[in-house]
Amino acid sequence: MIYLNHRDNNCEELRVRFADHTGELTARLPANILQNTLGYTTQQLKAMSSEERAAVRWRLLLEQCCAKLAATPHRLIVLSLRKANPADPIPLY
Repeated sequence: MIYLNHRDNNCEELRVRFADHTGELTARLPANILQNTLGYTTQQLKAMSSEERAAVRWRLLLEQCCAKLAATPHRLIVLSLRKANPADPIPLY
């Protein structure tokens, strides 16, 4: 589930979880990255019904994505998020 967290009037974030076969990470997704990725503002998402928000989530859910993260001692922040394309390198584990 994705939650809207209100820090102040200018900065909103979503808590997101990334998972693959090696494990999972929880990170904060800033509103501007959310808008670039999904094409909706946080105000538009808040105005949607839960079914409409679920449909938006399913557009990225279970897709291979390319995410760039920044780590601080207390949290991970998403710097960019998009669907992966064939030209993206596949990490070898």
